[in-house]
Amino acid sequence: MCPVLVVCLGLHQRCLDGGQRFVQVTFVSTFERAVLSMKRSTLVFYVAVLSAFFPFVLSAQTPPANHKPVLVSYSPRTIETHLPNVTYKFLVVAHDPDGDTLIYSWKVDRVLVQSSRDSTYTMMYTDPLKPPHGLACVFSEPGGLKDSITWSFDYLAVPGDPGSIAVRCALEQNYPNPFNPSTTIRYELPQAVTVSLKIFNALGELVATLVDEHKAAGFYQVQWNALNVPSGIYFYRLHAGEYSETRKLLLIK
Repeated sequence: MCPVLVVCLGLHQRCLDGGQRFVQVTFVSTFERAVLSMKRSTLVFYVAVLSAFFPFVLSAQTPPANHKPVLVSYSPRTIETHLPNVTYKFLVVAHDPDGDTLIYSWKVDRVLVQSSRDSTYTMMYTDPLKPPHGLACVFSEPGGLKDSITWSFDYLAVPGDPGSIAVRCALEQNYPNPFNPSTTIRYELPQAVTVSLKIFNALGELVATLVDEHKAAGFYQVQWNALNVPSGIYFYRLHAGEYSETRKLLLIK
């Protein structure tokens, strides 16, 4: 018998004054007293009921949360000019908070070239007319959570190759955009000139200097890694002789 029903049965009406007036009185039996006394330990009582009729309610446990792998370090930090017939070794050190084994997927210009537990990759190209634009390493855990790091490479104009000679000064939109944590900025120089490429925040404060040197004519690309920079809107400005241009980029973490 449930407690609510027992309490209801304990309520009666007694006739007084020859049936003219009725008053409600309560008769509490020994069993009912026991039930009512449970008010002092209501929580214990209902826990006992739940454990008896719905054991799965109390025994069910929330599965542990799965965590995204964390980038610890990587090398090299930057490569301004990627030269042909030169071997470059790349290393990524990542940590999984849950202790899961990570898989490292290496991609050259978005084409998968290696996928294994190996966190290193050795790269070399031989054709100076077809240099790679970038390398990416995606590290993932068995549950599908992942993160990545990318490298982008400069390449110089090749003498005698008309297709590799810039005809104007130009600053391209960074890619990807929005980005996290790195993005690639490309620019063109029709002649040798002193170049300055800098990153500013929304307040106009200097955040990073990517290029500040004399450059030969050609096509260039440089990577900005904003691993230690907060999310927000930033601006990158190119000065090359009399040429100046500013573009906006968006960092989302």
